[in-house]
Amino acid sequence: VSLLEAVARYFEIILPQQFTEDDIEVICTEADSLCCSNNKAIRDVLSLLDGATVNAEKYLCAMTVLACLSVKLVNPIFARSDAIGTVMRKKIKPVTDPVFEQLKILRS
Repeated sequence: VSLLEAVARYFEIILPQQFTEDDIEVICTEADSLCCSNNKAIRDVLSLLDGATVNAEKYLCAMTVLACLSVKLVNPIFARSDAIGTVMRKKIKPVTDPVFEQLKILRS
């Protein structure tokens, strides 16, 4: 939980005003639509980058997803289980896999 909150705080400057807080898949979809090239604000940012990176749109999308992380993503899992260690890691995998994917995008 602390790690999710720390990552979200790091990217909070680009936190959307409205987003789904409790479903990582919906957050990813919302970030994709928010960061698409049809968005004027995103086009303005990309034009300022002046081709500095061809993956800027993907990076912005990944950062947006990471900004939306919160305890609300894992609360339903924690409420139904008292598992620890490897078992808990398996239970939170539906949340952590998309997070790791966004981090992989930023590291590429």
